[in-house]
Amino acid sequence: MPWVTILSKTVTLPEPGIVRVSGDVLLGFPTGAAQWGLRLYIGGTLIWAPQGNSLQVSQHVGGRKACPTGPCLVELQWSAAPSVRLHSAQLEIDGLPNTVGV
Repeated sequence: MPWVTILSKTVTLPEPGIVRVSGDVLLGFPTGAAQWGLRLYIGGTLIWAPQGNSLQVSQHVGGRKACPTGPCLVELQWSAAPSVRLHSAQLEIDGLPNTVGV
């Protein structure tokens, strides 16, 4: 099962800060339980990687990472058995000033 990028966005930070991502993915299982996985990358770092082999229809995805000034790529990837359907995916992405020293 190959990994496929389903959403990607570059956030440009005017100064060092935090890139925060939150979203949901809706999966369909027309023939029953099957294997699936998601991967969220921020700035090339794997942040979140839920996976399963059940009828988990809705999966939350989220994370944050301290990033330097400039562009920071956010990518959401998925991989699943051929019978699993990707119905929808959405992400909210924020670039925030680093005010907490993370």
